[in-house]
Amino acid sequence: MVEGWFNAFREFGGPTWYGDHRTPVVIDFTITQIAVIFSVFLTTFLIIFPGVRRRKWASFLSTVQTLLIGASILIAHFHPSWHQADVEVFSSYRSFSSERVLGMLGIHIGLSCANITLQGSTEKNSHEFMNYNERIYFTDVKTMHRNLLDSLHKGLPYPIITVIEYLAADKAGFIWGRAYRLAGYYTDFLLWISFSLWCLLVLMICALPRYFSRMLASTGCCLCTANVVYAVSCPKSLSIPFPTSSEQHARIVFYFGWCFWLILATGISCLLAGLSIRVVELNCSCEFKTFLQSDCEAMSNSTVTSGESNSSPDTSCSVVLTKFNRLPSKHCKQKFSNILQLKDQTVDQSRIHNSPSVLRITSGILGLRLPSSHAEGSNEHDSVKLQVGSLSI
Repeated sequence: MVEGWFNAFREFGGPTWYGDHRTPVVIDFTITQIAVIFSVFLTTFLIIFPGVRRRKWASFLSTVQTLLIGASILIAHFHPSWHQADVEVFSSYRSFSSERVLGMLGIHIGLSCANITLQGSTEKNSHEFMNYNERIYFTDVKTMHRNLLDSLHKGLPYPIITVIEYLAADKAGFIWGRAYRLAGYYTDFLLWISFSLWCLLVLMICALPRYFSRMLASTGCCLCTANVVYAVSCPKSLSIPFPTSSEQHARIVFYFGWCFWLILATGISCLLAGLSIRVVELNCSCEFKTFLQSDCEAMSNSTVTSGESNSSPDTSCSVVLTKFNRLPSKHCKQKFSNILQLKDQTVDQSRIHNSPSVLRITSGILGLRLPSSHAEGSNEHDSVKLQVGSLSI
């Protein structure tokens, strides 16, 4: 038989065959994508941050905190580390077999799925290292039962099948799988509400930063509520016994994972930061501002200024009073109310412009300084400029 190009190096005339090269799960691509996306936004902000000249620290802290909040919500939603446990086992490798496996069994339960890992080696092949990482879902009632059947068909190790059996049981008092499913359902609902509030928080920091503290506190309250709901709903009595190498039984004891503590820390920090900013705004008569906001107030002031230059002498005083009303100081607003009272007492509005004595009375009541031209009875109404201390309009 003449060997050709395609039948060379083949055994017994069959196709070329390579042995299995199974690789364990190294990274979670969903979590990696979320981390990369938020890292790109954070890196972009850090690049342009040195060029910011005003409101630097308020802008830096608020932007970094906002990005961390969004990343924490999404990562905790998709990562299965809300309730977890690990134990060293020495049990049967498969049913009806005397072969035993010595390794570390880990259980990581999330909101809609769970990861069961087994790392170790068998007695016969101690030089070969096994690394199992199986993910099961419990999105509905029948999912856990299907997961159990699939694990039996795959021939997974006996410790992994034992954990799936405990979670799939839904009779009498064995309702651990149902409890995890309900806890994940309600917590997932609250996390999506928190993510919606976070989206509004991003809009507020750009358009209406004075509402930033309120939205931040609301997001923190929702995150803390999600933690409370999960802590109350998840099962407390789940304990799975496994034999160990010392001919004793070890029980798996569950504890809260890092996703639970991440959401709790994020919620508390949001709540404290929002309340602190709000208290400072109320007591110090100041507003929270960043360089990201669109300065709508400055645009409206420029529009009023352009309208003032084209207005008639009869409407110039009204434009000045309108600009005076926009001042944030409470003392200036009280003086503006005095101007309105004085204006109501006059019979004709033109007397305010034509009579220098009325302007002198107004300046004496409010502590305003008038130009010398109006003190002498000038009629140039477009050049009126009121000054209250160092504040001028």
